[in-house]
Amino acid sequence: ITQGSSARMTPETKTLPIDAVIIGLVDAVRVEGHEVFNRDAAD
Repeated sequence: ITQGSSARMTPETKTLPIDAVIIGLVDAVRVEGHEVFNRDAAD
């Protein structure tokens, strides 16, 4: 979590009027028991 002007220092957020951003790393995503994303299987 970062707040203030540092929150705008990514390519995705540099032009957005934001005050805070949460950035995380995702290893896997499961939806209703089905794996829809796995970092190890991604290209």
